[in-house]
Amino acid sequence: MSNRYQLGVLWSLSACLISAFNDLACKLSGAELSGVNVLFFRFLFTALFFVPFIIINPKKYTTKHFWVHGLRGGLFALAMVPWCCGLILLPLPMVTTISFTTPIFITLLAGIFLKERLGWQRLLATGVGFIGIMVSAQFNLTGSVNVMAGLAILATLLFAILDIVNKRLLILNERIQPLMFYSALWTTLWTLPFALYYWKTPSMPELGLLALLGLGGNCLLGCILKSLSYCEVSALQPLRYSEFIFSSVLSGWVFHKWPTLSDITGIIIIIPCTLYLVHHEFKLDRASKKTASMA
Repeated sequence: MSNRYQLGVLWSLSACLISAFNDLACKLSGAELSGVNVLFFRFLFTALFFVPFIIINPKKYTTKHFWVHGLRGGLFALAMVPWCCGLILLPLPMVTTISFTTPIFITLLAGIFLKERLGWQRLLATGVGFIGIMVSAQFNLTGSVNVMAGLAILATLLFAILDIVNKRLLILNERIQPLMFYSALWTTLWTLPFALYYWKTPSMPELGLLALLGLGGNCLLGCILKSLSYCEVSALQPLRYSEFIFSSVLSGWVFHKWPTLSDITGIIIIIPCTLYLVHHEFKLDRASKKTASMA
């Protein structure tokens, strides 16, 4: 029980950093390929990375929830198609901003389906952090951008549902290895027909970038699952807003689009509410350990 929330914070922040790099790689790889092609090859490489480990120790990858993983893969594919298209067609900061609707959905769903005690602190930190994102985005989506942005927001709802399903499987003592492998395998299978329909053979540099994206996908899901194994899902959501900071730095570095005044204003709002939640959860963790030691 010791330091569980601290470990959850570390894994969650690592996931945010990797996610920012993955979004950048997805945007770069989509310069010539369709979103479905990018998605298919990403998860194909993600699944292939597991093959040596399965050969060495197949027992670690057995599961009692094979068809549940099939449903996870279908939801993931359904979410990732509009998400990848959004990454390719919309500005990176805008897509990152849209992704921050996910903590709102997750916090609400965790209270409904996982019976987590949300508390006003978690709700306040999540809500204020979201306001910071809206300030930085200056939500001026118009015309055709609205359609793509709306699909991206729908994708974030599906991502939130997936996090709830993942947490539920962890509660049922599902191991992290099958959670990662079957997610990639099923998503590859679900997207294969669409990839064939829109097929375009990647160049060698594109294949290298897609392989890197697949490896990054493994690292990202691994970090998310590790963080969920240590903490309640709603306790981690405001930390996800830190991805905006990572994304802003990467966007400036690669595309020379540095944070605007509104971006900086949003960051000034986001950081205090995130630090407050971390402080609050540390206090809860210490109190629970003190209670356990007195029992």
